[in-house]
Amino acid sequence: MALRSAVACLLLPMLAACASQVKAPPPVALAPTPRAAPVAAAPTPSKTAAPRTKVALLVPMSGNDRALGAALLDAANLALFDVSDDRFEILPRDSGTSADSARAAADSAIADGAQLIIGPLFASATPSVKTSAARAGVQVISFSTDASVAGGNGFVMGQLPAQQVRRVLGYAQSRGMTRVALLLPDDAYGQAVGAAANDTAKQFGMTIASVGRLGANQPAAIAAVKNTPTDAILIGVGGQQARGLATQLVTPDKKPQLLGTGLWDDSSANDPALAGGWYAAPEPTVRGDFERRFEAAYGRKPPRLATLAYDAVAMAATLAKTVPAGVPFDRAALTQPQGFAGLDGPFRFGPDGRIERNLAVLELTGSEARVLDPAPPTFDRPAS
Repeated sequence: MALRSAVACLLLPMLAACASQVKAPPPVALAPTPRAAPVAAAPTPSKTAAPRTKVALLVPMSGNDRALGAALLDAANLALFDVSDDRFEILPRDSGTSADSARAAADSAIADGAQLIIGPLFASATPSVKTSAARAGVQVISFSTDASVAGGNGFVMGQLPAQQVRRVLGYAQSRGMTRVALLLPDDAYGQAVGAAANDTAKQFGMTIASVGRLGANQPAAIAAVKNTPTDAILIGVGGQQARGLATQLVTPDKKPQLLGTGLWDDSSANDPALAGGWYAAPEPTVRGDFERRFEAAYGRKPPRLATLAYDAVAMAATLAKTVPAGVPFDRAALTQPQGFAGLDGPFRFGPDGRIERNLAVLELTGSEARVLDPAPPTFDRPAS
């Protein structure tokens, strides 16, 4: 009971009673969950059993992304253990490898009484799922990071690059940096980062001094950025590619401040080449406890996206305690302005369906990420 109470306070709407636990909740002990016992549809209740609130979870259980889908399902299982009661039921469905298979999964879950859909994983499958769900009056919470698929009956749970860019550039400006160069991939993600950087620069009185696109002529793009006088360089890629770029951009006679996006929020980015780099992401403290519990339960480390499944299911399980069985989740409950506290920090959905997160600014040290500027513990303004 103590375990459920502690975690419930973390995931409940951020009321005053829970406010003190948002930033540093007490550790939660969890008995290992057998790997052979994933989330599954519960047995059909008897005629005398209490009706259940049903939430669909659409993740890939087949195809190239099935391992990621399995991890999302396992994270959902941990959320069920921590937060739900026996009146809450998850309906897992294989979203497959296409928009058509994801829509079929949504139709199957709705036919079985789903009152909310969590998933699918990718933006390409989200519109078809939203269309099917809209006919039943059901809301959809996609794991996508593409803000363009939000709206109507759709919400986006993924980490949005525009918010990360705004946070890290705002911090850089507060440290006296006004000239920024951008080195971005030549794709939709790079376009989103570039647009966010331009908007943020205008707001904070900064100058985008140079923009290099990592396309067919990558050496020329790197040279153009490297030869432009700047205070900082925002790199819109992560992992090995970011490390390779850093070795070319930072020299003994030129040491601009390196900035990154949420793609740096991965242990693989903790490399001496990126040491001193800043990026915006959720604070890692609470997530670290979840990662240890996940590994103890399932014998493997969770992928970075696993926290999205945990937070979405835990939020749904908390809200389900006020949702009558058989009735679709109310949009107003999902968009309540005080938001929710989760493993990835405070979050809420705006009227446009896009998630808003309070992010920290972190610095890579070469072996770990440390918090430079903490995430605000609550939302102090209306959702946009």
